[in-house]
Amino acid sequence: MVGTEMLVAAAVSQVARKIGELVGAAQGEVKLCCNFSDDLESIKDTLVYLEDLLKNAEKNSFGSDRANLRHWLAQIKALAFDIEDIVDEYYSSKSSLKGAAALLRRFRIWVHVSMGNVSLEKIGRDIVSQTTERIEGNMQLQSIKNVVQTILNKYSCLIVLDSLWAKDEEVNGLKQMLLTGRQTESKIIVTTHSDKVANRMSTSPPYNLSALSEDDCLKIFSQRAMTGHSDPLFREYGDEIVRRCDGTPLVANFLGSVVNAQRQRHEIWQAAKDKEMWKIEEDYPEDKISPLFPSFKIVYYNMPHELRLCFVYCSIFPKGSPIDKKKLIQQWIALDMIESRHGTLPLDVTAEKYIDELKAIYFLQAVEGHQVSSLVNLCY
Repeated sequence: MVGTEMLVAAAVSQVARKIGELVGAAQGEVKLCCNFSDDLESIKDTLVYLEDLLKNAEKNSFGSDRANLRHWLAQIKALAFDIEDIVDEYYSSKSSLKGAAALLRRFRIWVHVSMGNVSLEKIGRDIVSQTTERIEGNMQLQSIKNVVQTILNKYSCLIVLDSLWAKDEEVNGLKQMLLTGRQTESKIIVTTHSDKVANRMSTSPPYNLSALSEDDCLKIFSQRAMTGHSDPLFREYGDEIVRRCDGTPLVANFLGSVVNAQRQRHEIWQAAKDKEMWKIEEDYPEDKISPLFPSFKIVYYNMPHELRLCFVYCSIFPKGSPIDKKKLIQQWIALDMIESRHGTLPLDVTAEKYIDELKAIYFLQAVEGHQVSSLVNLCY
């Protein structure tokens, strides 16, 4: 039968091995004012010495000495297990600290980009302000870019740039600021209504969101209108208003806010169902509703003059009706609306590019199965 001394010696030996492993791990990782590594090494040496004493005690203790020895062994065993608990707790704490440190290196950053007012300095400052990094108030743009690059390389970030719409040179500058030139753990998502912006910004194929279902539009409309099927006016007009949204959450939110402004009035529901949306917005103060058109106005007024002129010409066609693309181009050219860029492209090719740009911002939409384009935003 294995003696008590050998069992205690084995326990002491196990703890000594754990401390040996811990000393190795502590080197270069744990820097404490109490010389943690040195203390661990000293405890380990003491335990190894005790292990040798215990092995000798089994051979050399007899009679009454053995009773005293058992009491001493019990104390040593308890001490060894206490030390083992401390070591195990250190390992557990170390793992928890690593997890906490990893969390501290992660940031979720949301930046709303003001349409028509893209400022690299403001975007950079907004990104930095949502991390633990800091920038001085008088920092120049290049210094801000450097801090942004540090954040992207040093931390694991999810950055969302919401509602980006900008000119080509602004998009290129923003992309340059966010590209690190190497693999990082950071990810950047850009939302935009412009295919052109999406293609310029993306480093992977853009993801196009589909229209919302009528059920989803109904939820948005109901929440914004603060009413539901228990309301007789909702039951009378709700479904038709939701169908009018055509899967666009912005429209559902707008019409819901219109109804919410004076939802007890029959004519308000009637207007939300039938009235021109631009007229609805014009008739109600902005503090009572969620405006629909400001973002479209910004896009419109930031168009090049010649593109804006061609789009305005499209208003002569009934809203939502198909427009023969070839005839439209001929009419633009005949009215001298097309300016050949740099004087190098034929007028019809330039006109095709105008149509592509209007389609990219969803002011015109291609009709499947026909060589035509149709308006989509004038109906709002």
